[in-house]
Amino acid sequence: MNRGSEWHKWDLHFHTPSSYDYEDGSVTNDDIVNGLLANDVATVAITDHHVIDVERISELQRIAAGRITILPGIEFLSDARGKEPIHIIGIFPENANLSFVWEQIKNRTNIARIYSSGVQINEVYNDLVDTCKLIHDLSGLVTIHAGSKSNGIDKITNSLPHYEAQKEDIARCVDIFDMGKEEDLEGYRKFVFPSLKKKYPMVLCSDNHNIKNYSVKQNCWIKGMTNFAGLKQIIFEPDLRVRVQSSNPDNKLGRLVITEAEFEDTNGLFGKQTIHFNENLNSIIGGKSSGKSLLLHSMANAIDAAQVGRISDALNIPRTYFDGSYQLKVRWKDDYENVLSSESEDNRKITYIPQLYINYLAEKDNEEELNNLLISILRQNTTFAAFYVGKKNEIANKNGDIQKSLGEMLKERNDAIDTFNALKETGKVADVQKSIDELKKKIEAITKASSLTPEEQIKYKQFLADEQNLQKWIAYYKGLIELIAQVSTTVDNGIELILGERVDGESGAKYSKLQSILAPYQIPDDFKQLVGNYEANQRNLQAQFKESLKALNYEAKIQNCEK
Repeated sequence: MNRGSEWHKWDLHFHTPSSYDYEDGSVTNDDIVNGLLANDVATVAITDHHVIDVERISELQRIAAGRITILPGIEFLSDARGKEPIHIIGIFPENANLSFVWEQIKNRTNIARIYSSGVQINEVYNDLVDTCKLIHDLSGLVTIHAGSKSNGIDKITNSLPHYEAQKEDIARCVDIFDMGKEEDLEGYRKFVFPSLKKKYPMVLCSDNHNIKNYSVKQNCWIKGMTNFAGLKQIIFEPDLRVRVQSSNPDNKLGRLVITEAEFEDTNGLFGKQTIHFNENLNSIIGGKSSGKSLLLHSMANAIDAAQVGRISDALNIPRTYFDGSYQLKVRWKDDYENVLSSESEDNRKITYIPQLYINYLAEKDNEEELNNLLISILRQNTTFAAFYVGKKNEIANKNGDIQKSLGEMLKERNDAIDTFNALKETGKVADVQKSIDELKKKIEAITKASSLTPEEQIKYKQFLADEQNLQKWIAYYKGLIELIAQVSTTVDNGIELILGERVDGESGAKYSKLQSILAPYQIPDDFKQLVGNYEANQRNLQAQFKESLKALNYEAKIQNCEK
């Protein structure tokens, strides 16, 4: 059944035993069709060397009818345009008058020499421009590649070199580029097409010469009807309708794809009908009151009745309930089925948008609901979903950065205000400068009054440092002496606390023993003398310091400065 444009595997360069260099002459037409079916090929172009075998192609079309589209074609060896001769292929509509096409080609090209002069098939060279024009005149399309037949079948096809492909006379003749390997696609996109200022479809084909050993370097997918009309579409949309890759470019999960809706009128007015759906966009076309809205409503009601009810209530329109006068089944790609009369709650995810729903969202100022609806639809596309999530995260990060920057800015603003207020309290610039000038004058006067030379100032600072150091040592020794006195007192108090008053006998013996143990920790009798010596040393040091200052006449100068 026709579902419109879908992705299918195509092979636009394929040989049969009618080619002089086919590997296995025992291969039958049934073998060819079965081999192509086994490899999921939906459309194939028969491109035998310098011949269109009308009888064989007609037989292949009969065998493959409804399963594979067989396009008639022919491969030409054109005149040499460099190191390698250029191969061109003519492909014609599946319903072409094939006998007429073949007679025209056989008599209007150098192929005629095969039949008139006995020239070998692989020795015939045809004019490239004239042959391409003839193919177009016969309503065909031209594919082009460069080839070499040396050392076996495995080296038949190579891509046309860039410098040859960029020639304008070749470019004007070509509809499709037949690539030798997947890596060549990027080179053509990068160098050839910008030079020609035009994009061409690029395909990768099998160039098979033995169906029993069918293989491709990479699958070629074409989105379109599996016929010649579908092939013509790739000329106008080469980027959208051709993919060279291993898997189906639009391989959606079965639970996301509705394949058909089966309608049956129980009253017998319309009978039983099946409507087939494309995996992508579908359009229901019909006149006013022809049942378009009812079909959509019934499908949605079969899949998610609760959603239909909510929207009908929002629009304030009566909901069409199932009354048993007709039946509708919705089938999915994974063979799941929704039935209109079914009460199953295992519903699939859909978004139902009836005829007036967008108007309702716009007119009732339901901007948030409208946005949510549009985003939910767009996010069904994986590319958009990834973009949307990425942008949301980016916005969240930016908002965080903005909040942080605002906080920093407010802090700087408050700091600036505080500084400004402090400056205001200090006074105007002129007043501050005046105070600075006055302080400078005082400093100069003090320095002058002190009469201290720079060398004397250094020595004076050193004396001050020495005195400060001396005071630290004095404080240290005072603390040490106080600690010793405290320990001694504690020892004496401890003895009295433990033994009480001194007594004779056993207690007296214990006291004597304890006193001998603690004796090393008691202050010696000459402790006071030690302290007296320390204090005398301290006074001597201080006196020596003052004498040193007096000898330098610092005190008089400092007193002068203090005045």
